[in-house]
Amino acid sequence: MSIESENVKQKEVYAYAGLALHWAQCFEKSVENIILISSKCGDISISLKQLESLEEDIERKTLGALLRIVKNYVSFSNEEEKIICDALEKRNYLAHCFFKDQAETWYLNDGAKMLSHELQEIVNLLRMADTIASTLMYDLGKAIGLTLEMVDAELERTVQTKRTEQDAELKKQL
Repeated sequence: MSIESENVKQKEVYAYAGLALHWAQCFEKSVENIILISSKCGDISISLKQLESLEEDIERKTLGALLRIVKNYVSFSNEEEKIICDALEKRNYLAHCFFKDQAETWYLNDGAKMLSHELQEIVNLLRMADTIASTLMYDLGKAIGLTLEMVDAELERTVQTKRTEQDAELKKQL
């Protein structure tokens, strides 16, 4: 096998690893938002400063700790619970052990293909967990008057701000 062909296979593995980490972070952010929205549902008089402080505290916690907090507010079906627990386990495995544990697999004839396949399964699991968390997050948001349109509008404002900052940075470099 040529070096170029081997590089393509390695890049595919790393692309799937990056995609898996992306979905892990999406899942984690959805869980964080569930906690924030739940706190708003429980205390209508929470101030912006208190909410920002809570957000900072939440962002310092591990995904496992965040899920324990969420389980104080929410009950999941057995199937959802299994997906969430498996996603946490695979997220931790990916972040802390995957490449170390799979180091020898690289040297097998189909090693990169095997790694890509395992990472694709992790991506799918994390996407399912994020779907569960996102659905719950949006349902809770409705309880405080937060609509999908409001979320989309805020996302568009955030993206536009980032584009403006990026354009300004590019103009400085010219």
